[in-house]
Amino acid sequence: MSPHSGPHPDAILSLRPINDNAWEVVQHQNNQHLRSYLGDGSTGLDIGHFSSYLGGGVLATLGRRGDILVEGASISKIQCSFEIDEITNAVMFYDRSHSQTSAVGGFNAYPFQHGRPRKVVVHPNFNSRIGMGGVGRDLVQFDLQWHKFPVQRDQTAIHPHFARTINDNDTVQPSQYGTRAYTLAPGELELRCFQESRIGSGGFGNVYRGVDVDSGLVVAVKVIDRTQHMDNETWWKMKSEVTLIRSVQHPHIIHYIDSRGWEGTTARIYMDLKDGSLTGLMLGPWALPPNQVADTALFQMLQAIDYLGTHGVVHRDIKPDNILYVYRESRFRFCLADFGLASQSTLATSTVGTPGFMAPECFQQGVRQTHQADVWSLFATILWIMDTRGFRQASASVTPTPGSCLEVQARASGLTGIWEMAIEDPNERASAAQMLVKRFNGLGLTTKPSCVPPLKPRTT
Repeated sequence: MSPHSGPHPDAILSLRPINDNAWEVVQHQNNQHLRSYLGDGSTGLDIGHFSSYLGGGVLATLGRRGDILVEGASISKIQCSFEIDEITNAVMFYDRSHSQTSAVGGFNAYPFQHGRPRKVVVHPNFNSRIGMGGVGRDLVQFDLQWHKFPVQRDQTAIHPHFARTINDNDTVQPSQYGTRAYTLAPGELELRCFQESRIGSGGFGNVYRGVDVDSGLVVAVKVIDRTQHMDNETWWKMKSEVTLIRSVQHPHIIHYIDSRGWEGTTARIYMDLKDGSLTGLMLGPWALPPNQVADTALFQMLQAIDYLGTHGVVHRDIKPDNILYVYRESRFRFCLADFGLASQSTLATSTVGTPGFMAPECFQQGVRQTHQADVWSLFATILWIMDTRGFRQASASVTPTPGSCLEVQARASGLTGIWEMAIEDPNERASAAQMLVKRFNGLGLTTKPSCVPPLKPRTT
């Protein structure tokens, strides 16, 4: 049977042989239905256009009893497999051999690592080669040639060759279908991340898209350069704040996965990647009703501020750029992000933040700032969403002086339902918990309801 004139239209990738043993695999009669001519004129084996007999997210198995037949005394019955991760949708390469004789390589290689399950992401930009068999794990080697990325698999066909029953008796190298696990706790292993393109910038650094090579999880990577106008005190203070925020777990606060590099000149902070920012959402082409977005953002950010307040943390830079969102199942979920200026409330006294969104007390040197400062900033953010009396333009042009607060106060009457958030005196200003009780019947409270004092009536 001659190879197909090109890769199957639904193939995700092809295996291109790079040594003689791999070439024999391609030429084997049991694999001929998968052969196709690749773009460079070579012949390879297509993967992804059929369903493996193992079902589920398994694209293909390789081995003496695999979807792709690989012969040899040093090859296990099921040597390795390509599988789609059900959570991240990444294509994973698994070492299924008992003797652990499968490997990845090529440019930007991230090999299997002791202490982790023997699986790793294969991707057009890294782990571009696989090998198997022998001490060097290189008796059979293929390069991966991608046809569809990101993967959107819709496969239904099962070739008759794959319908047979597996005999679990292995005469040479016993295989196992589970992933080998070690006793080393996952928390002791550093995140391994391939950094991709820049997607934005935030306080003190640029933000990049990244891929966790061990799970396929797409993450945001904030890269902070120590040499860019940052003294040692600021650098180590930021590290301590990142450590503090890593302990925070709340559905409306960005999850900090890991950080490293603080001993050098470049630190990297790994976070969940969201769909975009509140700024991009409101200024984009979607024509969303501002009042609906404002109500959702108010409810969810009040929950975040209340949670931070109970943990003694003040964000100090709440604004549309620092509120991220995901859109799932016709709902927006907002998350508070970019804690570059965050501090414990017992220590927060410096003048930091974004003019137009800073509370009056943030301009007073030596005055301790509480989470009521974040409440003011959230009020200003709601003004921005609603664009009350042109606040978007006004907030973009204010200077960092106490007078910038007047732009907020002048528009407070436009949001009568939450006026308590814009009281100048932080001791009289509403807390996030009080506003959750007033506007949302206490839903989402972290503060104990019995500890939430009633709001004072408005005086004229």
